[in-house]
Amino acid sequence: MIIDNNNQDSESLAKEGTRYGFKQVLGREPTEDEFAQLVGRPVPVVYKEWFNDELANQILERELIFTKNALDKLLATQVYKSC
Repeated sequence: MIIDNNNQDSESLAKEGTRYGFKQVLGREPTEDEFAQLVGRPVPVVYKEWFNDELANQILERELIFTKNALDKLLATQVYKSC
């Protein structure tokens, strides 16, 4: 992902979001096997294979909140650096 001409590692951000969502909803981190199954596939589709709709949506919500907050912090840092 490129934000303000800086290449950011979106894979690590996605993994951290996934970890956060799992920990918040399931009380555990995803296994390496679960991470591997997510590569190259739409996360909502995979989650609905693993969990019921309500649980899948709860995890996705937490991931989105984490990712939004992380991006907001990154963008605020970029704006601060440009001043």
